[in-house]
Amino acid sequence: MANIKLSSVDDRLSGEEVTVQGVIDLLAVSARDIIIVDYKTNDASINTLKAKYLTQMKIYTMAVAKALGLPVRAYLYSFRDGVLAEM
Repeated sequence: MANIKLSSVDDRLSGEEVTVQGVIDLLAVSARDIIIVDYKTNDASINTLKAKYLTQMKIYTMAVAKALGLPVRAYLYSFRDGVLAEM
């Protein structure tokens, strides 16, 4: 769990701070950065998935960076397409 300001995820959202809870499918930590991957089983193209889950991945990225203090790279993995795409 992490507290983040909604406006830092999407400027259309309020500036209030909220507690975020979610499940990251894969989190890998190195000495210099963190990689997070969220697996998707949807029957949709990777570009559709990226658009649909952009806000979720921004929230995950910000929460992990805040909690662990390292830069974060975020990816979606589409089981349908067998593609790993950077967000």
